[in-house]
Amino acid sequence: MTMHMFIEEAGFDEQSPLYVLSVVTCEKPDLLREKINTLFEDIQHDPNLHTLSDIGRKDSFHYTEDHFKIRDRFIELL
Repeated sequence: MTMHMFIEEAGFDEQSPLYVLSVVTCEKPDLLREKINTLFEDIQHDPNLHTLSDIGRKDSFHYTEDHFKIRDRFIELL
């Protein structure tokens, strides 16, 4: 069995009071990517969530920039 790891960091600059390091492991990264892309598209077309951030002008999630409701949806998906 092959495991894939995705590591993300945030807050490692002088302006941030917090540091976040996350690791996601999965066996089927293609399936995870598909679900993430679907969530991204759902948020872009959701009139309530779309207005909470600039998600319509970007092509990915970014934890420190996204509204907490969008972050919650992403974490729930994981």
